[in-house]
Amino acid sequence: MRNLFITLLSFLAFVPCIHAYEVTATATDSLGAPLPYATYALFPASDANAVVKAVTDLDGRFSQQLDSAGTYRLEISYVGMATVERPFEVTDAAPVADLGTVRLAEASNVLADVTVTAQRPLVVKEIDRLGYDVAADPLRPTSSVSDVLRRVPMVSVDPDGTIKVNGSTDFKIYKDGRPNTSMSKNAKELFRALPASTVKRIEVITDPGADFDAEGTAAILNIVTDRTTTVKGVLGSVGTQMASDNPVPGVNTYVTTQISDFTLSFYTGYHHLQGRSYEGTSESESTFADGAVRRSVDDYNNKGDLGYFGLESSWQIDTLRLVNVSGDGYIYGFNTSNTAFTSTADVLGNIVNSLTARQPDGFLGYTDANFKIDYQRSTHRPQEFFTLSYLLSHTNQETSSTRLYTDVEGMSLPYTGIRSDFELDFYEHTLQADWARPFGGIHKINVGLKGIARYNNSTNNFDYEGLGAEALRFNHVTGIGAAYGQYAVQLGRVSLRAGLRYELARLKATYPDGDGKPFAATLSDPVPSAAASWQMSDASSLSFNYATSIRRPGISYLNPAVDLGPYSQSYGNPDLESAVRRSSKLTYSLMKPKFNGQFSASYDFTNNAITDVKTVGENNIKISTYGNSGRNAGLTLSTSMQWSPTATTTLIVNGSVSRREMESMQYSLSRWSQQGYLQVHQRLPWKLSARIYGSYYGSDLLDAYSYTEMPVVESIHYGLALQRNFLKADRLSVSVSLNNPFGPTYRKYTVRTVQGEYTGYTTHTVNRGFTAGLYVSYRFGDLQAAVKKAASTITNDDLDGRKK
Repeated sequence: MRNLFITLLSFLAFVPCIHAYEVTATATDSLGAPLPYATYALFPASDANAVVKAVTDLDGRFSQQLDSAGTYRLEISYVGMATVERPFEVTDAAPVADLGTVRLAEASNVLADVTVTAQRPLVVKEIDRLGYDVAADPLRPTSSVSDVLRRVPMVSVDPDGTIKVNGSTDFKIYKDGRPNTSMSKNAKELFRALPASTVKRIEVITDPGADFDAEGTAAILNIVTDRTTTVKGVLGSVGTQMASDNPVPGVNTYVTTQISDFTLSFYTGYHHLQGRSYEGTSESESTFADGAVRRSVDDYNNKGDLGYFGLESSWQIDTLRLVNVSGDGYIYGFNTSNTAFTSTADVLGNIVNSLTARQPDGFLGYTDANFKIDYQRSTHRPQEFFTLSYLLSHTNQETSSTRLYTDVEGMSLPYTGIRSDFELDFYEHTLQADWARPFGGIHKINVGLKGIARYNNSTNNFDYEGLGAEALRFNHVTGIGAAYGQYAVQLGRVSLRAGLRYELARLKATYPDGDGKPFAATLSDPVPSAAASWQMSDASSLSFNYATSIRRPGISYLNPAVDLGPYSQSYGNPDLESAVRRSSKLTYSLMKPKFNGQFSASYDFTNNAITDVKTVGENNIKISTYGNSGRNAGLTLSTSMQWSPTATTTLIVNGSVSRREMESMQYSLSRWSQQGYLQVHQRLPWKLSARIYGSYYGSDLLDAYSYTEMPVVESIHYGLALQRNFLKADRLSVSVSLNNPFGPTYRKYTVRTVQGEYTGYTTHTVNRGFTAGLYVSYRFGDLQAAVKKAASTITNDDLDGRKK
């Protein structure tokens, strides 16, 4: 072991000498903010032809190998900023030229009537993530975030608006590198409303390192806003959109202003949710072990309101100190009503019981608010940061409903209706410290500490008309301590990263009314991660990632309150433990001026997954709860490509195929699933642009008992959108869209339960046929600034069912 250790130290000491000649630098704006993906070129001193042309990483940094000693010239350029040149020399005595920080100022000249003929890449691949450049998307001014997500590789948006990453809903949503609970709870409604003009880049982080929380998920969807801060003034936009299936217009506004070293950004929006999109019918049939068959028809009609807001500010105290203060949240209210008829027949087909259940006044109210402050202290060493952060998060959820039972035949029901009320309160306090430091020109370390205190309580009240009332109060407290260390090195064309995170969690559950037995648990989890990337050529790269993450159950999975009905009952399991997920992924990337593509193969598995546990009780009552009884494993092959055959035409293709297996109790189920997306974007004369798209979403495995199924003709969605800009500087944009103009007005998908203590299906009929949409946006002001962000911040992404 001692000899091995000495050999390892000798190797590390020799690492900087593996490549004889190299140049490193970091590109920033005038205030020191890093410029991600700035273009740099290296020229021999006596030659106008570049020997290297590439882009900086997310931190604005690059480290470039050179083939020979000599005198060179570096040029760094960035959109809206003046190009900077730096001469340098590498010799045998000084083989590494560290140019430090290269600051770019705002371009002093503004050109008019310029025709751009080069194609700016929309997709950039890094060692642990893939970035989609929303700012370079020509449809950005009049698109919603949901529209843009349909074009992001590895991301899909189902016909009902459900967002998936790599075919899975097991992901978290971040905003500027930190989790955003407002977006995570109801992403499909928020992203339909949020204008894409507020977003600079969308990152798909499929392999987070040790500096991310161990309580991770299959992926992270990071919504990144603009970081450059160059001029003073005011910039804003107002917009409205409406669709034929939800005719009440939605509105949104976004404003950014800068005064000296203080920058402030605010956005808000409102949507009314009603119309054909929120109406539908479901039909179900279940066959039990004794041969009995239960059938049900449910008609529903829902409506509600959604409002969201966000406030972000930054204060650049001096060149080394930065303070961020931010807050965001949303308010959601939804009214539900439905009528269901259910009957049960024996093995001979004779009706043995039936009833009609009506819910006239269901309501779901949801409020989420977050407040956060970051203090960042930089040093004179480029890209060295110390960050101290605090996060306060609060969630309140209220649901109420009345279920009335009439026309009861063949069964003895001790109550005529159920009035249920549920309230949940969640508070979270998080304190975190992070330190990042590069050294030796090619090395970088990240270390950090974190503490979380969570207080989660819920109250369930059930009033059974004619029988009596019962209530259950449940409190759940979690304390988490975490420490991590991560090391990264750049060896010419090879990048390596390895990290270890350790999490210690203490969970405690109590019943204030004495209705249950208190319990507590201590969880100890080491979480390793590693990644490697090889830049095979200037255009191609190969990367491998390995990651481990844990999933802790939220209160909706733990709450033991029993929701009882005539044919079913459900409850949580307070004895659930954290689930451990392990994943690996191999990705090949090809980036050329007119074509870029990514091709990946990934495999993940969890041996103690939190799964549904479905059984049948007396009189064929369906019973559902949760357990750590499952194995969840899957293999996924995916690709994403972008081709620009001309300066005005762009073709985008995304697709994946996966095989997933899920186990629960004694049952196991596996299934293939496929999805694909095709889009052609064409810029036309007279400031017009057109977009034609088509998508396909196949079946999906839900659990060890069931999967979704949709006819091929109803799995295909397509549409056409036209956009036109008006007024000076294209300040007014108008877009119209047609979705599914031909084909069925109603679309159906079926959930098939093929094993367990009962089998059957549920078919959902939704109004997802032809729709027409109108989007109008007006931009005012001339500010080119946006709120600066600290290099590191709090990320909490561990809870399953926190706000379910």
